[in-house]
Amino acid sequence: MLIENFGGIASKTILILTTGTLLLMWLGEQISERGIGNGVSLVITIGIVADLPGAFQAVYFMFNPPAGAERQFQLFPAAPLLLLLLLP
Repeated sequence: MLIENFGGIASKTILILTTGTLLLMWLGEQISERGIGNGVSLVITIGIVADLPGAFQAVYFMFNPPAGAERQFQLFPAAPLLLLLLLP
């Protein structure tokens, strides 16, 4: 068996995920109670905005790979998809 103490790892994972979720829900409620806005939506939005720099960097490296790396994006298969996005 690869993981001998799978039950312990699973229970710790469930405990950590549940605790983190409860903490974020409590934080969202505190934001809502203070009248700043919809707290849970703000927490979700902040999480998305925090990931944007990494997403922009990934897109940049997709089109401009570092020296010696293979290009991950090919224009020909993506051209029809881009056209679908741009056409009304």
